[in-house]
Amino acid sequence: MSQTVAERIMAAPEATVKAILVALCEESRVEKRVKRHLDDILKASIGDNSRKRKAPDDDIRICIRCNTAFKESENVNLGCRFHDGDLEEDWDSDRWADHDERCHGPIDTEENREEFPEGFIWSCCEEDGTEPGCKRGRHIDGLTRPEKREKYIDVDENSSAFSEGSSDGDEAE
Repeated sequence: MSQTVAERIMAAPEATVKAILVALCEESRVEKRVKRHLDDILKASIGDNSRKRKAPDDDIRICIRCNTAFKESENVNLGCRFHDGDLEEDWDSDRWADHDERCHGPIDTEENREEFPEGFIWSCCEEDGTEPGCKRGRHIDGLTRPEKREKYIDVDENSSAFSEGSSDGDEAE
């Protein structure tokens, strides 16, 4: 079985990983994300209680579902809130009223999804792109193989009921 990119990164020498990361930061969008992750990891490593023993650096991960830092030792069943759908253009949004793709470029870009989430709708729940996740589950990092990823729970803000699903879109049995 071949290694995943995440496994190759974990096996690479630290200096190599740092060199790659610095090179990737030449792109401003990547640099912003790296800065946000570094800030999140620093906050997670400090924690909210200075009397607690610091967790080792390898305990801190970044969730691939909600993009926040978490400590694996404190990863609880419903700690992650995320969407399992895609952001799709909301053609009825006022955000795009004066947008002409011939002049301003395409609407459906990663940059626009990050900068103007109110102009998009989540395919999983039909909610505005700024809304918090409609699913809850454990945080998952990039090293967790898909077959080991746990089930999640649908969040219904108007009800105390939850329905179960799985992280690959299959219904729970």
